[in-house]
Amino acid sequence: MSTPAAPAFSDYHERDDGEDLRTVVRGLDGPRGVDALGQGRTLVTETDGTFSMVVERRHHRPRVIKLGRVPTEFAPAIDTGPHGQVYILTGAAEPGTRGAATLYTWKPGWSKLKVLADIARYQRRDRDPYNVEGDSKESNPFGVAALDDGTVLVADAAGNDLLRVDYRGYIETVARFKPRSVTVPSGLGTRDPEGRRLPRAGTKVKSEAVTTSVTVGDDGYWYVGELRGWPANPGTSQVWRIKPGSVGATCDPAAPYNRSCARYADGLTSIVDLGADDDGSIYALSLSKQSWLRMEMRAPGAQVGGLFEIKRHDDGDYRHHDGRFHDRNAYDRDDDWRGHRDRRYDPRFGDSWHDDGRRDRDCRDHEPGYGPRDNWKGEDDNVENGSPGVRNASSGDPRENRRGGPWKHHCYDGDDWNGDRHRGDDGYRDRHRDGNWYDERDRHRERGDYRHADHRDGYGFRTSIRELVPNQLRMPGGVDVASDGDIYIVGPLFGPGALMKIDD
Repeated sequence: MSTPAAPAFSDYHERDDGEDLRTVVRGLDGPRGVDALGQGRTLVTETDGTFSMVVERRHHRPRVIKLGRVPTEFAPAIDTGPHGQVYILTGAAEPGTRGAATLYTWKPGWSKLKVLADIARYQRRDRDPYNVEGDSKESNPFGVAALDDGTVLVADAAGNDLLRVDYRGYIETVARFKPRSVTVPSGLGTRDPEGRRLPRAGTKVKSEAVTTSVTVGDDGYWYVGELRGWPANPGTSQVWRIKPGSVGATCDPAAPYNRSCARYADGLTSIVDLGADDDGSIYALSLSKQSWLRMEMRAPGAQVGGLFEIKRHDDGDYRHHDGRFHDRNAYDRDDDWRGHRDRRYDPRFGDSWHDDGRRDRDCRDHEPGYGPRDNWKGEDDNVENGSPGVRNASSGDPRENRRGGPWKHHCYDGDDWNGDRHRGDDGYRDRHRDGNWYDERDRHRERGDYRHADHRDGYGFRTSIRELVPNQLRMPGGVDVASDGDIYIVGPLFGPGALMKIDD
């Protein structure tokens, strides 16, 4: 990931716009890592690798207690696991730099930190198969999240993957993130800072995910946020939801309906950190609402970042105010396809869903001899033959008894419903196998204003995205949510910074 330049800094200001953003402590040097422990105690990290405890005191100025330091020139990520174990993650540095791309661990009372895992060494053996630019073996671990079982999740921005490290330092790859096809916008010039020629505006290119952040939701799932590589188009950063315990999963923007890794939200820009509360909300922190690249180019207003609350909704009428039809949650915490899906009739597809999981289809273009009504229990009402549960057409097609053998349905032009429809897995992806169904219907993807925007994306998820404390953050570096619901933010990422707080 490229390191943005450091523009001029305008200090934070309080502003009553629904949420109260206030300063807890100033004087931090390029803070990035933040871990809200609750009861007014917060861990923060700074540019020189120092990690400190900020203790809030009623009617007194907060105390800043320095706990230790890791060898780095860029503020590390930090998180706390069970029994007070603290994990500090350093990012990439020049080759040969001591302590780069390393996961450290520390406990109160320890005289020094211990190295838990060398992330860079692992990535040299675990190349990025979807690498677009740079070295496929490079590593820039950027986000960390400690799990209750003593293992640690690491989001590697250069490796475009999510790793899991156990207490012995053993590493495995949880998920890989494929690049996304985007269009080069205008205004980027013809050559990059190194003098290399850039693709022309309007050219389709692959843009790497640049996975910067990871958090654990209240549902136990693992959420990963993207910065998005060059050309860093606004609105192309995604949040992914990964099933706990996954190994070797693939997160693919062209087919984001996989059960182990499903797209949870889209339309965000330059995500640098994620946080989660106990009420189901995920908080995405944007370094710049115009994109990190525009910030590097010193575009007017590109210093302004943002904090966005992603809230999930699982009930109600899912027809948005724009008239588009959106279906109910298709997959939620291992729910299968047999029930709890109530879909209103959609004339585009000619079908409807009932609350017992049955599916009524109007097969206007169905294959001769195949009945227009079927359900997910393996029973077909073959109108032409009048034989429920049998798919034996008058033509003598041997495909009988849908419950026991392979079959193929032709109600949708060009759709391939081979097999068992992946009941309880990711069967809905076949319906939109062109990979563009959501791309053409994502709302607010290219818009810079997400405030109160109703946005639905991912594998059966309906989410709303709302901006908190708009236009009050400058190049924020990290976010975390305390057990009491207070949201803590640190930034700016370069220069004099502060620990901020949004009171619950």
